Amino acid sequence: MNGSPVFTPSMLASALKHYEERDTWTRLRVHVRGKTMLAVVVFKSSKKDKEGRPLVHRCTELSCSCLGNHYHGGICSHLLAVRMDAEQARRKMERRPKRTASKHDLTDAF
Repeated sequence: MNGSPVFTPSMLASALKHYEERDTWTRLRVHVRGKTMLAVVVFKSSKKDKEGRPLVHRCTELSCSCLGNHYHGGICSHLLAVRMDAEQARRKMERRPKRTASKHDLTDAF
């Protein structure tokens, strides 16, 4: 085994469901000294706490707070969905045309 976490077919199916619902995700950005350091997605769980409120899982591209993530050795459906979303965003950024300076752009004049 190469040490990489292994995901199951049901985990992938759940990740695809989460990914398809990404328009409903709650997204947070953690800023340190004015620079975005971490993007966090908050997922509502189907499980509830003692007061009857839905539990939440906080997930980044690196980790997730859900029990499944810990149980499966650092991989879960939430994490897979967030990584799919991040990869999609990176591909969109790569396809964007590079900005070229116009004759009205004075940013390098100072």
